[in-house]
Amino acid sequence: MRYLPEPLIHPVSCLTFDEQGQNLLIGGRNCLIRWNIIENTRTDLYGWNTGLVNTSFVGNAMVLATMEGDLFWMDHEGRRLNHTRSWVWPIANVVVDPIHKQIVMSGRRNSRSALESRSWGNLETLWQWNEPSNTAHLVNILHQHGDTLYVSGSDTISLHRIATGELLTRWTLGHGNCMNMTVSPDARWVIAGRDTQIAVFDQRSGILQRQLLGNSSNPVSTLICHPYRPWLWSIQGDSLIRQWDMESWVPMPSYGWDNVRVNQMAISPDGTVAAAAYVNGKVIVWDLDV
Repeated sequence: MRYLPEPLIHPVSCLTFDEQGQNLLIGGRNCLIRWNIIENTRTDLYGWNTGLVNTSFVGNAMVLATMEGDLFWMDHEGRRLNHTRSWVWPIANVVVDPIHKQIVMSGRRNSRSALESRSWGNLETLWQWNEPSNTAHLVNILHQHGDTLYVSGSDTISLHRIATGELLTRWTLGHGNCMNMTVSPDARWVIAGRDTQIAVFDQRSGILQRQLLGNSSNPVSTLICHPYRPWLWSIQGDSLIRQWDMESWVPMPSYGWDNVRVNQMAISPDGTVAAAAYVNGKVIVWDLDV
């Protein structure tokens, strides 16, 4: 186990690994850190006046999105290569699509839920999508799997064609607000944090299959799947990271090192390393037994 060298930043709003799993980007309200976990060295890249919604490595560059609607294309040293203002505002979530080389953002436009796509590098607009009615549910979390973009709202999950933004289908989750969402590595299950419960839906039909209960007192804030193992992790407002076997749906041993609330988690692309951030700014990485 390794700890981010001090000074710490808090709250941590986003964590992401590079493609090799050697560097971790850590974003907070007014700071961005690149942590080389192999050499255990940190580089403070930039100061911000607002929180980061998302930050991701894209080859030799980085993408950063802020709550205020700014989108930056930067090199690994933190130098700005390009900048634009998003069509959606405020930005709620971002995914980087390596298949079509685009950046997809969720948010609001004209008081309605909206999605926007920008190209890598020049940040030119590729497509925009706006809900047709003002009764649409607030867009929250985005998740990409292949050519499909999964979008969770307050009580819905919609599937879009990621190349164009076209709406393919939408499910109603029923009772409970959707706080987070992910998709199993084989795309068989769509897993949503619905208040204090984890709801598992069949990806093809959208029918609820089962519900998992980790912490009955706190809502599910984070869900993340291993890239190729049938493992699911959840964070629910306490000091534990719970793990589930997605074949048997039996709970696996939980992770917990400090009596401090966990608020972020990330898995390296090769699935061998995990990272977690605590509300006090502490960030740790550990090796996964794969």
